[in-house]
Amino acid sequence: MKSFQAVLFEVEREKAMSSKPFYPLVCLMVRHNINSRRNKSVFPHQISLIFSMNAEVKMTKLSKIIALLLVAFSIQAAPQSFYLKSGEKVTGELLTEKSADSTLVVKTEFGEMTLAKSELMTESAQITLANGDRLIGQILKEDREELILLTKGGQLTIPQKKIMRIDFTVQGNSAPSLEKFTLAREKQVDVFYDATGYTLEERTLYVSGLSWGFGISPRLQIMSKWVDYFWGNFNIRPKYQLFHSGSWEREQALAVGFAFNTRYQNDFYEWQEGKVPIDVGYYDDQSHKTIKTGTMDAYYGAYIPFGSALDLYDNSGIVDTSGYYGYYGWVDFDAPEFQEYYEVFAAYTFSRARATHSGRMHHTFGGRIGKLGNYDDYVYRAYYAGAVDIRKNLILNYEMFYDPFYVEWWNRSASGFFGGGMDLEREPVQKPDVSPWHFDIGFIYAPTDWLRFGIHFQPYIFAIYMKF
Repeated sequence: MKSFQAVLFEVEREKAMSSKPFYPLVCLMVRHNINSRRNKSVFPHQISLIFSMNAEVKMTKLSKIIALLLVAFSIQAAPQSFYLKSGEKVTGELLTEKSADSTLVVKTEFGEMTLAKSELMTESAQITLANGDRLIGQILKEDREELILLTKGGQLTIPQKKIMRIDFTVQGNSAPSLEKFTLAREKQVDVFYDATGYTLEERTLYVSGLSWGFGISPRLQIMSKWVDYFWGNFNIRPKYQLFHSGSWEREQALAVGFAFNTRYQNDFYEWQEGKVPIDVGYYDDQSHKTIKTGTMDAYYGAYIPFGSALDLYDNSGIVDTSGYYGYYGWVDFDAPEFQEYYEVFAAYTFSRARATHSGRMHHTFGGRIGKLGNYDDYVYRAYYAGAVDIRKNLILNYEMFYDPFYVEWWNRSASGFFGGGMDLEREPVQKPDVSPWHFDIGFIYAPTDWLRFGIHFQPYIFAIYMKF
């Protein structure tokens, strides 16, 4: 096989021997359309040649031959995986197929191997169509427009736009679990706490540690936080899918919805600061008493939930003017009262299959805006969320969102269901630099078809839910 430099040498030599201006190949573009999704090294290849020639000069026969050779040399077979009944997996380039003794010669990274066809396991594909039908067979050919499937009932030609997912298995003894799949077990209707364009499948029940949901129809679902029932919060969150299109290769969906709460536990934060007077004096060793000599200002400042009631919990502390003894007291805040909360949201999701049938990548853009009781301003959030299928049972999630009303837990004042408190300081409290941009990352693990475990950076850190 000639090297690329040798081919260029011959081009230069032809150029020197020609008496006319020589304008050979300017750009050569080779498009391999080798059906990389199934990791096969079969034709057809799509080859495009782009030439630029002087209008008065024709390309010589030798330059045409050189161009064709260059195209041929640039085409290399893609690696292919072979599964054996013994449980072995061999990856390499198929060199020859011998019909006489029914063997294959495969070139691997470490040398050539001869495999008996009788020891190979058959790869089988289960195809789920848009109408819900399922077909099982062997894929004979596939391109961007259609797929040819050999089933027990005959050979079928299926348009790619009609296929929603493809699951792969191998048949034989000690069949391994293939790493090829087009859609993970979990099709997420939310990424963390923000909506995607997808909805629950019809008649699917979702139950988590905080909420439940149900797929009423292929486009409509309803969800509710059951944990809020304990303090009388009647809440619903329906979501309707306005449109959904695509196939297993590409997919897009747009959904809208709203949320309604009668007794919402506020989780929007704002900065509050101030000062209060406290007693100043000294400790008398003779009488063993504190002697008040005056007052001074003590300061507080913290991020607390909207509408929290602030009270000076203790201002009887005495500050020793010499600095020997100090007790400043603290400020207490009561959790805000439950209020009605209304919200509308929208989310657009699109996804694309990854190469060689290794799952999908999902991208969601969305936003929500809400009104909390008698609070004057609207609260809002805009977000981008992504999901990558790592394995069929494992998904990587990540999100970036803009929300000026959200504060990370380490910047919040100590608080809980019944409120919290903050210490008083002798100097004014500096407001921390809190960005309205926030990030989250985590994983969803699906050990079975109905059970899910999750972990992520933002609270609540752990998640568990089920689908039936």
